[in-house]
Amino acid sequence: NKEISAESNFDKDEKVKLDDSLKLLQKELDELKSKEQDLFTKKFASLEIIKSIEKLDICPVCMQKVSEEYKKEISKKENSNTNNIELELHNISNKLKILNNDIFLNKQKLDFLIRKENFAEIIKIKRQSLAEKNNRLESIKRQNELIENEIKIMNEKINFLKLNISNFSELDFKYNNLKKELNNFKEIQKEIEVKKAVAENDLNKLKNEIEKINKEINYMNK
Repeated sequence: NKEISAESNFDKDEKVKLDDSLKLLQKELDELKSKEQDLFTKKFASLEIIKSIEKLDICPVCMQKVSEEYKKEISKKENSNTNNIELELHNISNKLKILNNDIFLNKQKLDFLIRKENFAEIIKIKRQSLAEKNNRLESIKRQNELIENEIKIMNEKINFLKLNISNFSELDFKYNNLKKELNNFKEIQKEIEVKKAVAENDLNKLKNEIEKINKEINYMNK
């Protein structure tokens, strides 16, 4: 029990660590995705500038002709910018793959610990149920012993009365009283036997339930 308790505490600590780790990984993932989106936006803007500058002949600000040299310079600058962005996006893509894999593995470990914790709780409940049923079983056994004793006493009384009835058969009054007492005892005996049958039925049911719970616990502990 001490080993199970220590293992349970270890699992809870490990669960907290994994949960914290997942939160940090998720935060990092969200930040990288946000950065990735910003880079895509910048890349699109650079490509739009390159496309626009190629078509531009007159500067809309100074109204002068745009030279080919100036166009090349702008295109070169934006192409360089796009290449840098592509490199950053490639690095982010690799980081995202690693992060997603780490998150997946951590989630698997966390799910396993949660299932293990739930399993341990089920076993605990079943063991408690088993203990209760064993106590009930012992109680019924004691009850059966008392009933057996009552039956024994009752049989002795009935046998005694039968003997007395045969001795007093000629005396009507004494005979009738003894006969009446005998019939009363027989009725009580029937009631006791019914109680015994009910107790034995409960006993068999409990034994079957205990056997079933034991099998379930043994299966879960495999």
